[in-house]
Amino acid sequence: MFENSADPILITTMEGRITEANQTFLNTMGYSREEVVGRPFSELASRPDQVALWLQQMAQEKRAGGNLEVVSSSGTPVPFEVRATSIPIGETSYIQWVLHDLSERIRLEQVREDLVHMIIHDLRNPLSSIMSGLDLIRAAVMDSSLNLPVDQLFDVTRRSGERLFTLIDSILDLARLEAGKTELRWELIPVSELVRETIEQVQPLALGREVHLETRIPSNLPPVLGDRELLRRVLVNLLDNALKYTPAGGRVTVTAERLSPETLLFAVADTGPGIPLEHQARIFDRFARVPGQRTGGTGLGLAFCKLAVEAHGGKIWVESRPGEGATFKFTLPATLSEGRP
Repeated sequence: MFENSADPILITTMEGRITEANQTFLNTMGYSREEVVGRPFSELASRPDQVALWLQQMAQEKRAGGNLEVVSSSGTPVPFEVRATSIPIGETSYIQWVLHDLSERIRLEQVREDLVHMIIHDLRNPLSSIMSGLDLIRAAVMDSSLNLPVDQLFDVTRRSGERLFTLIDSILDLARLEAGKTELRWELIPVSELVRETIEQVQPLALGREVHLETRIPSNLPPVLGDRELLRRVLVNLLDNALKYTPAGGRVTVTAERLSPETLLFAVADTGPGIPLEHQARIFDRFARVPGQRTGGTGLGLAFCKLAVEAHGGKIWVESRPGEGATFKFTLPATLSEGRP
């Protein structure tokens, strides 16, 4: 049990000097057995006073515990939930310290906290626009002498409402896709048609940001098999991201090619700042963001893309080097395969 435990475990004397460490502890913290055996446990703790307090408790209650950061061999503090119990080895009492890594739990709590702030921010902005617009429209109705652009106020208010619907729909769609409750409306869609519809939707954003949009779609491609609305939203999300991070005068390119007789490969490439390698693994997680990015967003778009592409039996990934832009690629079925509706 000691060596096979998934949690790091230390054995110390009742005074807190380490007599043994399991392999999980050594692997997790980067120490060799020789580097830890014989040392006081408090020397590895970010708060030696906390270890001293637990040792006092162990002398009386035979049990102690709480949260503690233990410093790895590289100097990085790792957060643990610590459970200490007294164990007999022969005729001598020792302390067994079981350390449960809290890093992932803390990360998820931070994601949850970030989500709350993002949702509040993203809901509050369009709501404020709606309330302000309605107040001005009401003022114009009540007082005809006011020279207010009512038609423009209606347009702004409507667009703000659409932003709210988009945010809410994104959250609901993610939940449905994750639960496998989304029923795809399968059809054969001409690739050029799908791309054209998408480009038309994002063209105003490209013009506003002075980014050039290009497409390279061979005329002999077979139709893609999938749900038109979901696939359109995948391309819209990828293009929207590319346009956000591409500076004025830059270029965003959409391409498609036949990867195999039954598979199509799509790509959306930009000339933006790129994505550091250490952040690429989690770029498709819900609410994931690359530190230092100046653009906003909920962090839901790429998570939606991943789930939607996988629901079609495809794969999605990113290829990028910092300073050289990013290319998001995904595969989709080109022909109806056995068992598909």
